[in-house]
Amino acid sequence: DYVLANAGATLPKRDPVDVRVVKQVTTGKIEVHPDAKPSAFQFEHRRLPGDSYKQGIITEVSQVGGYPVYKGTPYKDSDDDGMPDAYELKNGLNPKDASDAIKIAKSGYSNIEVYLNSVVPVSIVKPN
Repeated sequence: DYVLANAGATLPKRDPVDVRVVKQVTTGKIEVHPDAKPSAFQFEHRRLPGDSYKQGIITEVSQVGGYPVYKGTPYKDSDDDGMPDAYELKNGLNPKDASDAIKIAKSGYSNIEVYLNSVVPVSIVKPN
């Protein structure tokens, strides 16, 4: 139960893919979409039969509903290092230098790790 309650990217909320996976694990039922249109990405060497989704083993994400469409406006990230420009400026980093993402901060973590750990306030992260 602990793993199901905490696995995946759960904060600030679970995304639809994790919700689907947890539901399938807890119920033991796989909602399949055998007639769904395959995604653009296809594996070159398929090792499982095309109907393996019947046993809950998917060979194509569309067989279980596909990927969700995420909406929203991304934060501006001029150097594409994964950290928004506003965060970099606030924390003394250069929003035009992608290499600062991997530099080690005073905490001993890379700047990108420090940023990612700041996305969700520590006050709502409650380990059991």
